[in-house]
Amino acid sequence: MIRLYKKAVPEEVATAIADRAAQEAVVVTLRTRGDRHPDYVAALLTRAYAYQYSRAADESLQAAEEAYRSARAVFSDTPQHPRIIEGRSASGSSSRIRLKITAS
Repeated sequence: MIRLYKKAVPEEVATAIADRAAQEAVVVTLRTRGDRHPDYVAALLTRAYAYQYSRAADESLQAAEEAYRSARAVFSDTPQHPRIIEGRSASGSSSRIRLKITAS
């Protein structure tokens, strides 16, 4: 989604749109599906990825950790579920981004 907007609007605007859409997906999915639903985990992961792109390091790490915790809770019977692995990966990526920004 961000790539489509990059050509038409400034990057800051596209990033803000993506962040807002990802947060809205989390809110709507939580309200309609609940916090123990696979769609909620997917929405949390999408928000974590959007936050990684926007380089909001602390928010990115917090969002990724929330997605990982949620994936572990929802898919607790399948420890190697792809969403758990994806959540762990997003959390690790966010940690590296935060370290990179802190070191700058």
